[in-house]
Amino acid sequence: MRFLKYAMVSFLFFICGCGFLIGAGVGGGAGLAGYKFLEGKLEIEYIAPYERVWQATKLALKDTGIRIERMEKDAINAEIKARKADGKVVTIKIKNKATGMTIVSIRVGIFGDENASLIIKKAIDKRLGIRSKN
Repeated sequence: MRFLKYAMVSFLFFICGCGFLIGAGVGGGAGLAGYKFLEGKLEIEYIAPYERVWQATKLALKDTGIRIERMEKDAINAEIKARKADGKVVTIKIKNKATGMTIVSIRVGIFGDENASLIIKKAIDKRLGIRSKN
């Protein structure tokens, strides 16, 4: 059943042309469906509960030495404004999807910094128990 669910989600992303397919099926109910960097934002689709991704994101920022300045959260959306040691602003938006997916959007700086965003993504992945392939 788990394989079928994974295969269906992977196929969906394949036909939609969404980012890079990672497909890290992991125990504990967390997985990474895919991600893309577009217009200065890294957008990640996690197969994980919203609350779990929220907690993992806060811990990931702490792990990477990024200082949280403001947090807002309701049942559907969350936003974290933070600052790196070099002064760059980090904006992370988290969206709860009814399908059991959670979307995380990361922007570092005004124009976006792909490498810095990927470092944060990897820290979130680690907190969720997902092995990054990049």
